[in-house]
Amino acid sequence: WHPWLFAKVIGPVVPRNPLTRFDGPVSVLRAYTPDELLELMHAAGLTPRWRATLLGYRMAVLATRA
Repeated sequence: WHPWLFAKVIGPVVPRNPLTRFDGPVSVLRAYTPDELLELMHAAGLTPRWRATLLGYRMAVLATRA
């Protein structure tokens, strides 16, 4: 499933705040892809040691300085 579609379908139903309903799908579209995140880490001098995707769209990374 696509995270943006999830945000568009669930967004209007669950949160009551109009800002959250609008910002959810926009945040999904502006999020980093796993490859972009790794590229940013390398540019910052970090070496990824562990990474995982959570709930299909969240990412977690453990890194050390290169």
